[in-house]
Amino acid sequence: MERYEEQPNFFWVNIDQTQLTEREGKFAKQPYGFLWHSEEEQGLEDNPLPIMELVEPGDIIFFYTQGHIEYLGIALNKCYSSKIQKKIVEEGDSQGWRIDIDYSFKVDPPMPMTPNMGAIAPILPAEGSPIYEDGTPKPQYLTHLTYKLGYLLLQICKAELPYRTLADGPVTAQVRTWSKNHEIADVVEDIERVQDEELLSDEEKQNLTDARLAQGNYLLEVKKRYECCPITRIDFYPSLSICRPKPWRVCSSTEKLDPYNSIVLAKHLAPLFNNGVISFKEDGELMVYPLLEEKFEEYHIPRPLHIDLPAACQPYMKWHRENVFKK
Repeated sequence: MERYEEQPNFFWVNIDQTQLTEREGKFAKQPYGFLWHSEEEQGLEDNPLPIMELVEPGDIIFFYTQGHIEYLGIALNKCYSSKIQKKIVEEGDSQGWRIDIDYSFKVDPPMPMTPNMGAIAPILPAEGSPIYEDGTPKPQYLTHLTYKLGYLLLQICKAELPYRTLADGPVTAQVRTWSKNHEIADVVEDIERVQDEELLSDEEKQNLTDARLAQGNYLLEVKKRYECCPITRIDFYPSLSICRPKPWRVCSSTEKLDPYNSIVLAKHLAPLFNNGVISFKEDGELMVYPLLEEKFEEYHIPRPLHIDLPAACQPYMKWHRENVFKK
């Protein structure tokens, strides 16, 4: 399978046979949507994974249900491995393949297929069509449309899709920049758990989402405590990463919002800290994983090295030393 040269490429999804969420509405309360397919179903004749692998950021997807096209969306990223909660997806809690979707356009009223088949039927491909000539859907999960068919559907739906919409949620713009970053899976799953928590108010959900994405008030509070990377002294924030000594998933609700559960490091050092290759003693002395000692000079960091750690950060750094740092 290959993509078409024309850009963007078009795809068709049968909602009754896929897993997706809407920004608002009957499926869930996420700020964006997604397509997902379980890895356990790989190997089936209609396995959609090869088609999912064709999708690129910016591609346009038509969502069909009960004889109508109801939504059009823009793919935010390439497919990646992801585990979805069972309460969101029926066969969830297993590993699967996911594509995040920005629902940029709702077709209102929904576009019926039957009255438009006079224009659509003549250009349906002999193989790989998402529907029969009478407008009823074929059993495929996901279909790659020819450019001619996709463009015609776009015209019939009278849709002009922007690359950004005012309705973008707190995650959507961020997701757009992560198209090939597999760490997105953890971030997206964490935020979905927040959005799905019925006991939280909208303000609490927003605060937790901002904290998980290191933005908003959380970012402002962190900047008050760290004006630069304490190791390299780099102070240009686009070149810095906010790291959590105690990872988000093992934190209490209070700890998730605590700016003291953070340390700002240069981007080339952040993976070392997050993976337990470096840490800090109680007095702020830099600790280095023994197997990296010989190569650590390549980072051009003088040793010994001490940093100032706020007292309120000490319990979190202790947790990092005991549970993340590789001894």
